[in-house]
Amino acid sequence: QDEGVSYIFSYIDKAKSGNLKILDLINCQIGVMGCQIISDMLNPIFPTDIQVLNLNYNRFGNVGLTELMNNLKQNVTITYLSLAYCDITSEGILYFKEYFENPKNILISLVLDGNPIQTRGACDLLNILMDNTSNKLEELSLQNCFIKSDPEFNICITGIMKLSNTLESYNLMFNHFNDEFLSGVLEVIKKQKEIKDLHIYQFFVTNQFDDKIYQPFFKLMNGRKKPKKKKLKARGKSKAKKKFNI
Repeated sequence: QDEGVSYIFSYIDKAKSGNLKILDLINCQIGVMGCQIISDMLNPIFPTDIQVLNLNYNRFGNVGLTELMNNLKQNVTITYLSLAYCDITSEGILYFKEYFENPKNILISLVLDGNPIQTRGACDLLNILMDNTSNKLEELSLQNCFIKSDPEFNICITGIMKLSNTLESYNLMFNHFNDEFLSGVLEVIKKQKEIKDLHIYQFFVTNQFDDKIYQPFFKLMNGRKKPKKKKLKARGKSKAKKKFNI
């Protein structure tokens, strides 16, 4: 609960330790006040270096997200952000605009599963990403978000697939799409493969399509592996990571 988050804040503040890398608070009944405290932990002057923030199953909604974004929008350390089943709606998605406008944002994975953002919210999020293609996002998960096919969404999903050079993994399971949607996705994938520019290695959707469309899509994507990246040589000794997991 919010009181427990306050204790974590106090402990870190007194210890003056910047070794906290993972803050994992799943289903802890965190509310708006808890989001305020977590936001304070993300303040650049606070002694943390959080890289993974997981607040799944805390139903703080758009109001809590607003508080969280006060400092999250200027954060330069988080690479994994998971806010699944937090009661965020399409209105809340708009708070990600300033977040992705931050040129120093290094987020790699964003998980918003189970939030009723609907088609409107999904379109807004994809448009935000298209307006900020310098972002580092590689993985986007929008499972069970009440998204349905419509012409605007179909344009948005194929648009981000064409524009983003970093987004490699899409998870859109348990939403409702039509054959036109998958046909558009399949066309982009085929063209990228023809010019040897297919960086997308995962695209998950629940099978609800005509086999004539789904089978070619499945054949192209099945078994694809994450593209390899050049590894940087480690310098110095690695430091132990601290984690709060409740």
